[in-house]
Amino acid sequence: MVRMAPYPRRRVVRLSPFVCAAVLLASGCAEKNFYVKINDYSVSERYETALSDIETNKKKYYPKNDTLLYFLDTGMLNSLAGKYSAGNGAFEKAKQLAEKLYTKSISAEGMSLLTNDSQKPYEGEDYEIGMLYLIKALNYAALGSEDGALVEIRQLDHFFKTISLSRGSKASEGIIPGALYISGIMRESSGDINGALIDYKNAVAAFEKTGTTPPRGLLNGCYAAAVNMGFRDDADKLKEKYALKENEFAKAGKEEIIIIHINGPAPVKIGRKIEISFGEGWAYAKSIKTSGDDEQKFAAANSAARGFAAKKTFSVSFPEYTQPPYSCAYLSAEIAGLPGEFKSEKISDITSIAGKCLADRINRIRAKSIARTWIKHVLAGEAEKKAEKSGGALTGFLVGGSLRALGAATEQADIRSWRTIGAEITVCRIPAEVGTFNLRLNLKNRFGANIGEKVLSGVTIKKNKKTFLTVRTFI
Repeated sequence: MVRMAPYPRRRVVRLSPFVCAAVLLASGCAEKNFYVKINDYSVSERYETALSDIETNKKKYYPKNDTLLYFLDTGMLNSLAGKYSAGNGAFEKAKQLAEKLYTKSISAEGMSLLTNDSQKPYEGEDYEIGMLYLIKALNYAALGSEDGALVEIRQLDHFFKTISLSRGSKASEGIIPGALYISGIMRESSGDINGALIDYKNAVAAFEKTGTTPPRGLLNGCYAAAVNMGFRDDADKLKEKYALKENEFAKAGKEEIIIIHINGPAPVKIGRKIEISFGEGWAYAKSIKTSGDDEQKFAAANSAARGFAAKKTFSVSFPEYTQPPYSCAYLSAEIAGLPGEFKSEKISDITSIAGKCLADRINRIRAKSIARTWIKHVLAGEAEKKAEKSGGALTGFLVGGSLRALGAATEQADIRSWRTIGAEITVCRIPAEVGTFNLRLNLKNRFGANIGEKVLSGVTIKKNKKTFLTVRTFI
């Protein structure tokens, strides 16, 4: 019998947890390309097809950490398809998950400096959660439930008051004025003219506070409500301040068609990379607060930094919003057989709100990115030394080089966002009589030229009620 020589015993190189984390990060950095297809379906109003595609590919499109986006997207698409109850069901699940994630984040001991932000559960931007409440309110309005709509708007106000205790948010400035305006319309529809006047006045003040001229429809509604309640002096002051015209007014509480126009493609997050000198960046990174395991990692990196060359540079990544182009500036509505043309007015600039929300926390994002990049470098060095000691110089070189390359490749910005929401919301108020009508909506660019049209057939107006319709455009 020929005795075979035993295989040489292989040295086992135990890698740090950083390796495992880096591999996971590398596997999860794919961009959400499926939104191109979902938006194409939405442009042609094939919302049911978009929903079917999402359900078929749910695991692929929405990994576990993107569950909130799944609820936001399906809520929006169901709403646009006219399935308002289904839309609100998805939004309610999104709301509950967002509350759970928010509670968890403020009670967490620290942050993981080895975890790419895109690998954490998506908590949503402040404006996204705020818009969730507003669109849910609009769905209730479309269902004819004034009470349901008003509950959502009260909860919206509570949401912003709650987060203001832990952090400020610019989102409220871009959402609350429009929400108060919608609340006033809903109170009119329910016959509560006094409540409508209060909401209208608060909405006017909220728009003025942001330096924005209140929508004409809001001013006219406020004027009419003040007259109906007998507050003639308040009405006259408003009329004089904004040069309101008598022929603009309709009696508060009467029949109207309210068109909610969700316009333009949603703002998109992109990853922005910059080269930063370690000497310049480390002081910036030290501004973040750490505790627990993160504190130990940060202390080790801080100690290693003393002997590090200031001329060394790192590539760090952070998110930035960009707005895909669109041309429609407003709608001009006509009712078949009736005189008059009515223009929509902007009540919420979602793109602007998104940028302000991100700007609120960009310094913290950048500091964390810098700290994470340096700690990856430190841990890669430690792994290289251990590998060299147990497996030789070549093994150490390969381990260290691989980890540094993987660390750089996985330093990605979190570019997740609510991609089905739109760029802005405008409102068109059309006084109408009881009956059934056909509406022509002319899409206008900023110069007033027609760039398209939509026809809404069989719109039914009920006595003393507001009829809410939602229109989505992308051009």
